[in-house]
Amino acid sequence: LRTVMDGEQDLNGEYILNEQTTTNMMSKGTVFNPDGINDFIAVDALAVHLTNVNNTVGSVNWVGKIKDMTTDHEMIWSFADTSANEYILLKVDATNYKFTGECRLETGAIRWAFTTDGTYSEDTVYDIRVVQNGTAPVLYVNGILQAITFGTTTDQTAWFHTTTGVDNGRIGCLLQDGGAAVFFSECEISRFGYDNFAPTAAEVKDLISGNIP
Repeated sequence: LRTVMDGEQDLNGEYILNEQTTTNMMSKGTVFNPDGINDFIAVDALAVHLTNVNNTVGSVNWVGKIKDMTTDHEMIWSFADTSANEYILLKVDATNYKFTGECRLETGAIRWAFTTDGTYSEDTVYDIRVVQNGTAPVLYVNGILQAITFGTTTDQTAWFHTTTGVDNGRIGCLLQDGGAAVFFSECEISRFGYDNFAPTAAEVKDLISGNIP
């Protein structure tokens, strides 16, 4: 697994976030397999990097297979405040085989929340990208813009520039509000990254194909 973010780049045009840590993780080469019980990947350095008043747009990219899409709240990824009820996340929805994205500020107020209109399959490779373009979050799966329905639209521009205490990143669970890590995901993860720009539909396809580093 490589966790990447736009910034200082290596020879492949990617920044390798060496501060990542894995917990209880089974690995097959560069693919990690959280068991849905207590496995996760921590990307705390990335979380701290993202919490910035200038970080108004960007995209989070996860690639892999989800083994269980019938357990409510299984986390695909989350960035959260360890001691407060604040986060930006993507998870399996309460309705089986759907995704939900959500942004909540330290005040406990949800700023935006969406759920996919369509459904998805277990054990299928998906390239999932949440893009905040400065107007509202959008979702791409395998390079295709997805139909989503918003349940909360208080501030659809909310992103990391509106967070104040996000200090941890978790791939495969959620850690927030003074509690223990919860909502562990059973999945197979091959890639996770963040870009500090909002790619267009055409650029999302270029990112998948490798035409953009």
